[in-house]
Amino acid sequence: MHATLSLSTQSRNGRTVLKECYATPPLKLIALPPHKHTLHAVQMSSSPGLLAGDVIDTSITLAAHTSLALYTQAFTRVLSMNAGGAPRQHTRIRLAEGSSLTFLPHPLVLHTGSTLHQTTEITLDNNTELLYGEILAAGRVRNGEAFAFERLSSRLNIRHQNRLLLTDNIQW
Repeated sequence: MHATLSLSTQSRNGRTVLKECYATPPLKLIALPPHKHTLHAVQMSSSPGLLAGDVIDTSITLAAHTSLALYTQAFTRVLSMNAGGAPRQHTRIRLAEGSSLTFLPHPLVLHTGSTLHQTTEITLDNNTELLYGEILAAGRVRNGEAFAFERLSSRLNIRHQNRLLLTDNIQW
């Protein structure tokens, strides 16, 4: 599976609206009615989980002085897989001047024998607001899978005007 979600915002009559939105199965995006200046949207996936070779590309671009709160409806299961293949998630986020983003991607649940490589690149202009977090579950504890996954590689880079502000590199 190679799935893509790409969205951009624009300001119309003082409210944030979607300018462009493109999603391939199993991904989907539902825009909710804007509340004040902020657009609320829900990212959904009908996939039962990630398998070896799967790729998910996400691109989020906020125009100047727009605001987006992006939610998810569930979690992403990273399923057991054969050695040598690993799913990949790539996320690129760009916030133009005066924009605001609240985004908590799908929590990840790493099953026994699973592997995942993910990268997140965030670029900020001046006067932006970003609330971003990641939730990782290191296995299904009640199934005896705590830390029974093979590998997790997660890299996060945040830049402001092409200057690296923060790097987070998780290698489990």
